[in-house]
Amino acid sequence: MDSRLEKVVSDCTRPLSDDRELELDIAQELRSHLEEKCGELKRKGLSEEKAAEEAVKAFGDSAIISESLYHANLPRFRFRAKLRLAAKLLFFPLLLLGLYFALDFRLLLEVSESQKLSQSPVMNSVETISRYSKKGKILTADEKLIVFGDTSLLKDGNPADESAQQKAIWERFPENKVYLANYIKSLIGDSRKDYVFSEIEKAIKIEPENAAYDYILCGLLLKEALQPSKTWKKGDPPEQFYTVLDRRKLDQAMAELKKGMRKPYFRLYIQELAQERLRILDFKQDYAGQILRIAFSAGILLPNLNLEREIFRAIPLYVQLLVAEGKEAEAEFYLDAWKHIIPQFNDDSFTLIDQLVIAACLNIQHDFAVRRKDARRIRELEIAVEPVNSWRAKSSKTEPEMIKKHGGILSGMLLPALKAETLTSENLAPERNLNYSLVDSAALAVQAALILLFLLINAFLLSVLYLEGQRPFLILLPWKTVLKIVLFGLLLPLGLYLLYSRVDFLGGHHYTLMFNLGRFLPGILFFVLAPPVAFGILFWRALKRRGRELGYPKLPLATHCLNALFMWAAALFLLSGMMRPILSWEQEHYVKVDTIMYNGKYFSVVEDRVVEDLNRKQREALEKSLGVNPAP
Repeated sequence: MDSRLEKVVSDCTRPLSDDRELELDIAQELRSHLEEKCGELKRKGLSEEKAAEEAVKAFGDSAIISESLYHANLPRFRFRAKLRLAAKLLFFPLLLLGLYFALDFRLLLEVSESQKLSQSPVMNSVETISRYSKKGKILTADEKLIVFGDTSLLKDGNPADESAQQKAIWERFPENKVYLANYIKSLIGDSRKDYVFSEIEKAIKIEPENAAYDYILCGLLLKEALQPSKTWKKGDPPEQFYTVLDRRKLDQAMAELKKGMRKPYFRLYIQELAQERLRILDFKQDYAGQILRIAFSAGILLPNLNLEREIFRAIPLYVQLLVAEGKEAEAEFYLDAWKHIIPQFNDDSFTLIDQLVIAACLNIQHDFAVRRKDARRIRELEIAVEPVNSWRAKSSKTEPEMIKKHGGILSGMLLPALKAETLTSENLAPERNLNYSLVDSAALAVQAALILLFLLINAFLLSVLYLEGQRPFLILLPWKTVLKIVLFGLLLPLGLYLLYSRVDFLGGHHYTLMFNLGRFLPGILFFVLAPPVAFGILFWRALKRRGRELGYPKLPLATHCLNALFMWAAALFLLSGMMRPILSWEQEHYVKVDTIMYNGKYFSVVEDRVVEDLNRKQREALEKSLGVNPAP
């Protein structure tokens, strides 16, 4: 184009220079008009130089035209300025919101910290409580004390410090037997023997009808009186498990055992305290909340179980000593001790390990009866131990295969050990579908990382080009073009993926992840790559097309990079903003309708059900073994 014509165009559009795109757009219109006029004059016979001169004259005064163009485009100029300002102001908020939605920090945080809870609930700091409980829940000072104990007393994990923590709860509520039992239970690992024994004696005076404190005292005395044999192995006589270090303390321990057997009930109130702490923590009914509930329950300390096993390992040895001393009647009393103690233990049990320890105690007595060839007690103990032994012996050829093909990750790890029955693809579906939804959450995070990588690459290139002197400008694409990019670049790929993955016969979600890799992996790769790639390609083409309209056969790379920054920030926000509500709703829904792994009292629904069933059958078996008809 003739330099005179270009100067006219430049003079006329100079007032619009703050909006480079608008300036180029108007310049293209003026340039087209001038070139058309020149062409017309040349067709009339004027030379190219003369035609350009006449076209400039015919065009008019540049200053007047410049002012009129400015006023004519002023509303558009101001509107576009506001749009650019809004885009600049919203860039970082949209980017951060996109990352927040994509990464689901609450889920990552709570799942990562669930391991801390499972190790020891009382060891966690009060400051983290809001992460575990429902959003917005604020604990009172008493609630914090009940859940954590007095955390100011915990220094380096010393058992004495931990027992002091728990004692603080009881001292705050001295009439509460639950907190008293919790404190006494915490003393089991305390090395201050005289202090521990005196505290247990106080507890016996406070609750004289509770056998728990007598049995704890018995177990602690046995630790001092007996030493486990270093050569004993499974299958050896149970009476040889221990050697006697202090006969006097052994007699004291057995005297305490006898006291407990004469008391009406055994309560350590572990279940009651667990229920109260779970009520206070009030975990949300979503995946993270349920995992934390299970982890919290798994971290419930049961130090009394080891003492219970030691008591029943000591009985055969003590009976042998009594028989050798000619005290047959007293020996007979301890041979039947399980008939008093095991029903007490069973009434206070609420976990699977409780039931397993009860069975272990009965099996020790059974093995001892077999060695003595005591036919009556062998029959009684076989009846008593039958529930857990039968449960252990259960073997199903269909259930492990069902779980393997149709279960989720947790059910695959836990259900085979629980020997659960009546499992179907349908009742395993909630946890299985939850796993797929959680993988989608992970894929959304990977997708966000990929988009963020593209954004950082463009930011780096833009910085380099800017330092080299390039001055990029922001291009505002037409709304119809933007809508088409969003529709075909984001909504269509996401819709196709959701259709594919949520329809079982397409995505194979009626099978577990490992049985569905052939259909699952292509789908998840499509989800991660297709939306950002399609969105990027469509945006790139629209930008190039707009660049040609503005007179650039090829847009400067710096301008491409600048516009790509805003494009990737928008893509990240839109993708995560659309997918996060869908995934959050799915995950909450699948947890709420699950009848296998989640929504139990403490652990999984199945484990709670197995424990309740074993507890009931154990009670009935004990009644039967004692010649009492089970209650209807």
